[in-house]
This record gives sequence, C-alpha cells and structure tokens, in this order.
Amino acid sequence: MNISTRWLREWVNPDVSDIELSEKLTMAGLEVDQIAPVAPPFEGLVVGHVVGCGKHPNADKLSLCEVDIGTGENLQIICGAPNVRKDLKVAVATVGSVLPNKLKIKRAKLRGVESNGMLCSESEMGISDSHEGIIELDSKSKIGDNVRSVLDLDEQIIELDITPNRGDCFSVLGVAREVCVNYDLSLPELNYKAAQKGNKSFKSSVSNPKECPKYLTRVIEGVDNTASTPDWMARKLLRANQQLHSPIVDITNYVLLELGQPMHAFDLSKINGSINVRSANKNEDLELLNGQSVTLSEDTLVIADESRAPQWTKRDLVRRYPCHC
Repeated sequence: MNISTRWLREWVNPDVSDIELSEKLTMAGLEVDQIAPVAPPFEGLVVGHVVGCGKHPNADKLSLCEVDIGTGENLQIICGAPNVRKDLKVAVATVGSVLPNKLKIKRAKLRGVESNGMLCSESEMGISDSHEGIIELDSKSKIGDNVRSVLDLDEQIIELDITPNRGDCFSVLGVAREVCVNYDLSLPELNYKAAQKGNKSFKSSVSNPKECPKYLTRVIEGVDNTASTPDWMARKLLRANQQLHSPIVDITNYVLLELGQPMHAFDLSKINGSINVRSANKNEDLELLNGQSVTLSEDTLVIADESRAPQWTKRDLVRRYPCHC
C-alpha cells in the first residue's frame, strides 16, 4: 500500500520528520518497504506560458514555441509533443537545468533553428512513464514558479507492506489511527452531515447475512460523469498507485483509500429491479471487469439484480478489500 505523508498528516501530524514517522510505523508492525519523494531530484524547472506556437519551418512534426517564464524575455523553444499549443501552462527546463536522467539542458539547434530550453513530459521529470506529450499544468499556475513546488513533488510516499491480519490499516484513516496510538495523539473529530433524502428510493436486500451482515444503497441523481476529476483528488489517487477512470469511480476509490470503506457505483438505468446480496447459483456465469467469464461456485457471494450477477464477487472483494469480507 502506498500512502502519502501529506495525506496522512491531514489526519494526524506528529512533530517528527517523515523518516522518523516511517521508522515508527515499522516498529509498530506496519513494515515500511521504502519512503521516497514523488519525483527524483532535478533542477531548474519552472512554470512557463506558451504565448505563441507555430510550425517549425523545416520539420513537419516539430513546433516552434514562444514561452514566457517570467524573466521579461520570452524563450524560443522547439517542441515535438503533439499536445503543445498556445496558452498552455507547461514545465520548462531552462538552459542549465539537470533532469533526473542526468541530462543537462543546453542551447541547441534543431533543423537549423535555435532552441533555448525544453518543455517536459512526466517521464522526463521522473513522475510517471507517460511520454505521449508534455505535462499540462493548471491554468492558474504562476509563471516562473518552481515546478517541484507547484506539483508538490517533494511530498514523500511511504510504501507499506501490510500483512493480511491488519486489514484495518488498508486506509489513510487506519494508518492515522495507528500513528495516534504510537504518539499519544487524537484523531480529529468527524462531523458527518446528513444527506438530504432524494426523490427516488431503491430496494436492496441481503439473502446471506452470515457473509454480508449489511448492504446499503442510495440513489444519486444529476451526476455529470463526463466532468474531470478534481486535480487534488486525482493527485492523491495517482500517488496511491491508483489509475484514474471517471469521476464516479475515482470518488469511490478515494473513499476506499481514505476511510477503508469499499463502495461501488451502478448505473441505475442498467439495473433490472432490485439488488440482492446472495450466494451464487449453481454453475452461474459471471462476466468480470476484464471481459473474462467465469463459472461461480455456490459458496461465492455476489451482488446481483433480478436477472444476473453484476461484476463484483466476494472473491474480487477479498482480493482488493480484505478487511471488509
């Protein structure tokens, strides 16, 4: 499990360094495999604003960009990324910068035209393996600011090797609780706000209370699942080694990671009747999220509507969320 020290300190913030905190977790039985910053060291990267972007006169696949980095004089930089365009905020490696791969940026000529710097991708910054295009920074990013500060790249990620018997620590809240115990601190008081009752009700039932004592459902309407996941949430998910999918899926994953409560969102229009948590029928088939079909045994717990079992089974939950099954 990967956990951000900054996310953890939003819950409990002992007056010790991240290194000391990780050592304390190991001594408490939550073994830390490693602790490392989000990105490896690099120097000289600042926020730039592409104020002009045109075609390179001697190369079809290269763009000739004019970039403002706040020094009063715009830089001419050649870029081959397909997503570079005017008005984009970018990460600029200025002349003299040193990237994680030890590449030192120098003035260069590409196809006879001078380039004074480099517009960077996530892979060139050591953040991820993504190299399909340059990183697109928030439009509100301040020109000339240090990219490490803007993207919180000095944030530490603790990689925990949690044993199966400590399923209570498969969340930020669970680890924060353990930190509180070891430093004699208190968790912040949680004030839950009751949600307003919606116009639609939905029936769900549990036919196997031994395996699933409680299952709750709620109808949420007016959701725009084409919207973008907020940057702050996306950043936390990615640094916890979670892929981004869509706002609804990302929200359920976020709740799982922070509070340890597994959730799943169903499209109400695709559910036939009510939901029933039950044991699988003999030789019942199930299509998994990866497209494969499996035949279930009768000791498998499924969340099903009135016509079929959807994609989640007890086995999947045990594999992904061992503390809740």
